[in-house]
Amino acid sequence: MPFQEKSAWVLTLVTLAVGFIYGGYLMQAEGLATPGLMLPMIILFIMLTTVFHIIVAIINPKSADTIDERDRNIERKGGEAGGFVLGGFVLVIMALAMINGEWLIANLAFIGMLTSELVKALWQVTLYRLSA
Repeated sequence: MPFQEKSAWVLTLVTLAVGFIYGGYLMQAEGLATPGLMLPMIILFIMLTTVFHIIVAIINPKSADTIDERDRNIERKGGEAGGFVLGGFVLVIMALAMINGEWLIANLAFIGMLTSELVKALWQVTLYRLSA
């Protein structure tokens, strides 16, 4: 199993673990509007992901440095799918923020989407120019 696949498994398992912990907390608290554990959960996610990636790299160091065209293609397709889901969530967040009059959140979400599209387009133009 290539390192990139092991990495995907690490991300899957850590995401599910942190998601279940955080979801359990939200269900016991007052729902989605509850402040509290978000920052500790982000830190936990980063720590677990880092530790498990280090362990996977130590167990099989040769595969940690190799990446081929198949790996790049799989990573690109996975990133595209994740981007579509994230974009959908941002649109829902913007809509809910506008309905509730939370214009700071709505505007920041919109600016984030615009910035993301600008970076994507400029990066594509740069890559086309570099390959020409």
